[in-house]
Amino acid sequence: FTAEEKKPKDPSCRICCRCGTEYLVSSSGRCVRSEECYYHWGRLRRNRVAGGWETQYMCCSAAVGSVGCQVAKALIQDTGLLESHAQPCWPFC
Repeated sequence: FTAEEKKPKDPSCRICCRCGTEYLVSSSGRCVRSEECYYHWGRLRRNRVAGGWETQYMCCSAAVGSVGCQVAKALIQDTGLLESHAQPCWPFC
């Protein structure tokens, strides 16, 4: 997914830049509840198989749409800066 594909209409809603999950934030920008982030760190790749193509993640060879192979403690919002400046959604930061 890309940020352009999923844009929340509600100003209190954010989208995790790793897994694409929508989550709510308070007026101060803090998460309403804590959630873990399940994501794939690898890119998608297409493999030729008998009769066509198969798309899998490079990190774990799982099919597109499968649950992530990595777990992070919090959802994060990309700030548009360098990736190291992504903001974690910690409930009491």
